[in-house]
Amino acid sequence: MPLILLVKPNCNLEHEFVAELLKAEGLFHFKLIAADELTEALLRQSLVVVTLRGDLDDRATRLVIDYACAGGGLLSLMPSGTLADRLGVKPWIIGSTQKPQKEKQLAEEQVNCASNLQLIEHAKVAIRPSSELPVPPEPLYCPLQSSFSMTCPGERVADLLDETGKQRGLAIVRKRIGRGTAYVTGYDPVGSVLRLRHGTWCLDQNSAMLPLRGPRHIFGLIGITTWETATNDLPIPTGGYSSGPVAPDAPGFASAHAGASLVASA
Repeated sequence: MPLILLVKPNCNLEHEFVAELLKAEGLFHFKLIAADELTEALLRQSLVVVTLRGDLDDRATRLVIDYACAGGGLLSLMPSGTLADRLGVKPWIIGSTQKPQKEKQLAEEQVNCASNLQLIEHAKVAIRPSSELPVPPEPLYCPLQSSFSMTCPGERVADLLDETGKQRGLAIVRKRIGRGTAYVTGYDPVGSVLRLRHGTWCLDQNSAMLPLRGPRHIFGLIGITTWETATNDLPIPTGGYSSGPVAPDAPGFASAHAGASLVASA
């Protein structure tokens, strides 16, 4: 049975809680690995690959991008660094009243500095009606800098709205990559659920306080990604992957209807 492959880009302790969240949302057939454990063999067994918040190294980035190009489903949660570059993710540049040359210089500095993310203090994920998702992910509030303003080429599926209802950037973007589909988020649902349940508590001091129940938001994200993979009707090759560049978004790429077929089993 194809599995959900979760890839940890670093040793952030929050990543360890994703297993508890998936089980609480009814998903059991998954495997959580570190980036250096990622192999083509594991990718061939996967219905969808989920990269957790952060930056993958060059090798892992190449593997997941090639997997998507070959027809796989990729869900990238708040990517940064090399992975963000390959997916076309950049910090959102906010206009100013400065002189054009000065503003251009500021924009270049923001784009080139991977650590200069415009983190949002509080936001909520608002699914756009035009995305035509009959079963969208359940609503999610993103507190305490668990989201950031970004731009990303592709189809806008959801927006990040601040407490006043003002748009602060893209929440979910759907894009074609070669023969596959990628969903890119400007927020971290794992970090959001942890903070919603326990505020800013220190994870290593309160490890017994597990988020045993969260909104079925990650379930929804994985559901729409796996649906896209199934409708591609393209087998993942059993040989190696090409290491060519990411294909541009296909013109006229139609909105998909979510219909998650991944059934949880204990």
